[in-house]
Amino acid sequence: MDKTVTANVIAYAPFAWREQRSGIMEGFDVDIIRAIGEEVGIQVRIQETTWEKIFFNLLDKKCDLVIAALTITEQRLETIIFSDPYLTSGQIITVPKGSMIQEFKDLTEKKIGVLKNTTGDFRMTELEEELNLSKINRYVSKTRAFKSLHKGEVDAVVIDQPLALYFIKNHPEFDLAIVGNIFTSEDYAIALRKESVDLRDTINLGLKRIKEKGIYLNIYNKYFFWDPVV
Repeated sequence: MDKTVTANVIAYAPFAWREQRSGIMEGFDVDIIRAIGEEVGIQVRIQETTWEKIFFNLLDKKCDLVIAALTITEQRLETIIFSDPYLTSGQIITVPKGSMIQEFKDLTEKKIGVLKNTTGDFRMTELEEELNLSKINRYVSKTRAFKSLHKGEVDAVVIDQPLALYFIKNHPEFDLAIVGNIFTSEDYAIALRKESVDLRDTINLGLKRIKEKGIYLNIYNKYFFWDPVV
């Protein structure tokens, strides 16, 4: 097996981004694949790409794997394979600290913020009539959504759990908190070509090792740990 592996990532915090001063790629996905590589003796070369090109680059052998907060789906499994999941995500409710909203049923008749064309948007649209929602505000960025929540323009924001955790950790001045449990569930995994079974098995071994050694938890806490005091 080649000792150098090219991993494609997408600039999307907290999973990956290019640090402005150094030009180095950082983020949860970047740290995870680098840690896996160190455990199994593979040098990982990070290559930034766009959402439109990630699967094309993989199938066209312009990279060896993709780690970009990708959800395992039946449709994707028709053309690629996945590693074991490295993160479980889902939709979560974010509110100002001290909010009366403490669980899903409390969203009834409330104004809800979501990211446009995301799972949160689709799910809340499905439930709009059942919950008798006052309004659904759709935003193009998580920062705008959370600023709107902080200003009281919406009562809650429904969003991917990792995005909420990362924002709360890095913006304590907003005084936000997560309440309830995730009410959708999706596993993020590393994508590879179907013929890359040996590499997939090596990646799985590295993932297992960083979890056993506590390396994974340290990386997780670096990006997502927060004080859950509501």
